[in-house]
Amino acid sequence: MGRLADILANAPRPLVVVDLTGEPVGEQLRQLDGLATLHSLKLGFSGVDLATVATLDLPALRWLDLSGLGGVRGEGAPVSTAVDLAPLLESPLWGRLETLVLARCHLDRGACRALATACPPLPPNLVLDHTTLDDAEALLAGLSPNAWALSMAGGQPIEALQACPSLAGLGEVTLAGLRCDDTALAGLVGQFERLRWLDLRDASVGPETLRALGRNTSPLFDLVLSGNGLGDDSLDAILSGDWGPEVHLDLSENRFTEAAFSRLVARFGDRVRGAEVQDATEDPCSV
Repeated sequence: MGRLADILANAPRPLVVVDLTGEPVGEQLRQLDGLATLHSLKLGFSGVDLATVATLDLPALRWLDLSGLGGVRGEGAPVSTAVDLAPLLESPLWGRLETLVLARCHLDRGACRALATACPPLPPNLVLDHTTLDDAEALLAGLSPNAWALSMAGGQPIEALQACPSLAGLGEVTLAGLRCDDTALAGLVGQFERLRWLDLRDASVGPETLRALGRNTSPLFDLVLSGNGLGDDSLDAILSGDWGPEVHLDLSENRFTEAAFSRLVARFGDRVRGAEVQDATEDPCSV
């Protein structure tokens, strides 16, 4: 029966999650047909054919990982076209998905536009980490009005994000590695209205962005600012914010003096975490 039969035989019951990441299962994938309990299917870098996926009867499937679409582990993902995506977009599976993972893919202009104009629209939770989008603006314009989570780690063009009509309604956003100037990023975060979780690791965050976040009226709960080179010169921008009572700040891989970090703790208590505390006698320029 092959590798997939072994994986299924050893998986916990009921079969809710099947992880075939990096497994070249090919036509064996048809063994999943009819699994009424399967909620999450991980097919990243398995070289799977979407035409096969589209034929599967999986009534409970809500989470589909197609990372490296068309590629296999150890090789780059090939360019995916609208023709490649068509079987999935036209299948009953498409309308039931709640989360679609297309990380480390390459989507050409036609593929971006096919996703943007799909009916039903894109799932509310979309992961595009380290994915090359030949028409990012078109794809983001096609986000559902009910879109909730968007992950675009790896540095997508900020212009495409700024033009996204669904930005205000997003609740969870990952923009780790975004490359832009502080003013542009401040303008972007100012558009969020319902944000609960924001990941800005290594994302060029500076004083303007910190102040914009502090003014934002979203019910923000978790803000990840690790790896942005923040220090004592960022303290006033953080402390001047009108932060909500629930916000948690992750300041790991940033360096503050003990006195500065004490002020952060006085303001946020145990809701601030991870910052490196620099010895008062240490020259910050020498680190």
